Amino acid sequence: MKKIAKTVYILAGVLLLLGMNSCNDDYLKVDHYSILAADQMFKSDEDAKAGLVGCYTMMLPTDIDGDWGIKPNLFIGGHPTMDTQATGWDKDWNTQNWTPGSPELLGGWKQAYTAISRCNDFLAGLDKSEKITAGVKKSLDGQARSIRAFYYMWLAKAFGRVPMLATGETYINTPDKARAKDFTEMWDFIIADLKTAADELEWDPMTGQYGRCTKGFALSYLGEAYMWKAYRVPEVAKANYTLAAAAFKQVIVSGKYEL
Repeated sequence: MKKIAKTVYILAGVLLLLGMNSCNDDYLKVDHYSILAADQMFKSDEDAKAGLVGCYTMMLPTDIDGDWGIKPNLFIGGHPTMDTQATGWDKDWNTQNWTPGSPELLGGWKQAYTAISRCNDFLAGLDKSEKITAGVKKSLDGQARSIRAFYYMWLAKAFGRVPMLATGETYINTPDKARAKDFTEMWDFIIADLKTAADELEWDPMTGQYGRCTKGFALSYLGEAYMWKAYRVPEVAKANYTLAAAAFKQVIVSGKYEL
């Protein structure tokens, strides 16, 4: 008897749910406060400023990748303790036992292209937007290009020629893009981003938010990019060293920085 009663209750419940679903499914609809449409970030100046934070966050430590958002560039630049404390992750680096699939390099590759893909999506949406004021759009374009160049420079220094995903291209919609045909193409892409950023950005960060990319950031990396091109394309080395010196001089004489 108990089994029959239990079965009746279950069937009644199922029929009730079916009846509710067939009559009105509004109860299934909920408002999302943390999931927004992709174009939401381009509906106002403030939305766009907040939207670019999604690119900047790739530089922050995470539970998954630790401090790998910023660490790769410090590592490639020279780890200050490698000569005396190479006992951990850097030990295999010093003995030349790392491969492209080593967790340190592979993690950096994934982190860099995730950031680049975010920048490419942001730049594509920003370019099409008609709701962002000219001054804000100009600054945000320069900041996104700076972030993209920052990660491309690590990839270029760590791996040599790599796929150069342009605005609108991501690892999802352009998974098979070939690496740059030569070092000139690769470094010219990076240089073009940094030149544009240097023209678009001011010496002081947008709305006083220190941490955002500035003209000084773009010019400093531009000078380094010219030097890397001089090294990789020696036939134009002299011209690029001259351009590097000019970029660095702007930073020095700006009066914004001191040692």
